[in-house]
Amino acid sequence: MHLIGKTAVVTGGGTGIGKAIALRLAQEGANVAICGRRKGPLEETLSVLPGCGSKHFAIAADVSRKADVDRFVRSVIERFGSLDILVNNAGILFRKNIMDTCEEDWDSMFDINVKGIYLFSKAVLPHMIQQKSGNILNIGSVSGLRAASFADAYCASKAAVHMLTRSLAKGYAQHGIRVNCICPAHVDTPIMDLTIEFFNSIGVESDRAKIDSLYPLGRRGMPNDVASLALFLVSDQSAWMTGALVVLDGGVTA
Repeated sequence: MHLIGKTAVVTGGGTGIGKAIALRLAQEGANVAICGRRKGPLEETLSVLPGCGSKHFAIAADVSRKADVDRFVRSVIERFGSLDILVNNAGILFRKNIMDTCEEDWDSMFDINVKGIYLFSKAVLPHMIQQKSGNILNIGSVSGLRAASFADAYCASKAAVHMLTRSLAKGYAQHGIRVNCICPAHVDTPIMDLTIEFFNSIGVESDRAKIDSLYPLGRRGMPNDVASLALFLVSDQSAWMTGALVVLDGGVTA
């Protein structure tokens, strides 16, 4: 197994992509700590992780609050003595153009999607520097590489995630720390339901079949697709990769 003896943190680990990544890392032998704002989904994820009674734990935390982040990271270090992998997955999406985006919307988008990565990276980097090793994986989006309709704030936030990934990769490579980013297109998570609901509300017929038709490979992404790539990027199988924005999109941007 690729990750025996490693300790991994997954933010937004209660649902969707975060849940799939947490499960995959646990299956590969890692100790996994997950966080999110809702306790119920976290407990549900925890219950399906192998060895959940001793190897893994969950804490309700808001990634945009420094006190929550510091408390969570401190708990991981106290319990496992190390922190080898950070997966910055927590994120939000709402569908609005810039004229309909109020200041509170904008701040919320950047607080979760960008500030959360800043706070978690800042909290774990001292431990990784001390260990002279570490792996940070951010979840970006193809919408940070090309524009998406009715998603101005989201596109801007994910573009920020991409550049932060590259900057951290350059800045901390000397300490044996790798930083990469997955840029998915549509992945079948609860966020997809919100997207379908939005486009139907403005008279643009949408459902999963129509989303599937957008892709050369004939289907939307699934959380396990992202989890498989995540495992590769946080394992030694990708030891010479850092600063990479890896597009995962079924061929839609080809």
